Amino acid sequence: MVIDTEANPQDILEAALQRVRAASQLLETLHCQCFKNGDVQDIPHITHALYLLTQDGCDLLVVAQQQMMGWKAPA
Repeated sequence: MVIDTEANPQDILEAALQRVRAASQLLETLHCQCFKNGDVQDIPHITHALYLLTQDGCDLLVVAQQQMMGWKAPA
């Protein structure tokens, strides 16, 4: 994922929240599911999607934190 480090911090936080919330909702859905008829190949697909959502959310939070603390990348 490419993050525009010059974007409005509020937009970056909203994007982070979107991804973390989606991961949380997917985990909640999985918690309520019965996998009796599930395919074993579904597990890596689900965990990969959760990983991407969580990692993107964390990356966005880091950028937002850096912006709020006035951090600038070295030239």
